Amino acid sequence: MATTMAKLDSGPIAPNLVEMTELRRLHRLLQRGGSDVTLAGPGGEAVVLQESALRALRQAVEALAQDRVVTIQHTARALTLNQVAELVDIPRYEVVRLLNKGAIHSTMIDGLERIRFEDSIVLKSERDAQRRVILQRLTEEGQAIAEAVGDFMDAGDATASPARDAAKQR
Repeated sequence: MATTMAKLDSGPIAPNLVEMTELRRLHRLLQRGGSDVTLAGPGGEAVVLQESALRALRQAVEALAQDRVVTIQHTARALTLNQVAELVDIPRYEVVRLLNKGAIHSTMIDGLERIRFEDSIVLKSERDAQRRVILQRLTEEGQAIAEAVGDFMDAGDATASPARDAAKQR
């Protein structure tokens, strides 16, 4: 028996007021965690949702349950240099530098240099970790500077002169 699938609408998805109660209920159900979620079709046929589909469903339902508009974007498994640069949030020339240095590898597809999606995600994770370390270091340095300035200001108050105190009161 052949089944026909309706053409998927690729536009934004916005919940209507009638759907909100059931979307919130579905969101609570999906939040319970676990990876053993089964989807049942109209004829009773059931299929266990795989991790990637379950993650996509959880993210979409969470946004919809918060009355947000959802757009689903898909991409190829081999990314262009521009796509990698956008994903990792680095300039394109940095992607080229990493390729030339051998830090990441590419293949030619249809005359364009492409980088595997999985390699791009690894690069993004490494860059995000580096950024977190730098941010932590900057935060610590900022706190140290604030403490030093506070100590300096406190020391200045301890040596306040009667003339300066009188000027402050005016």
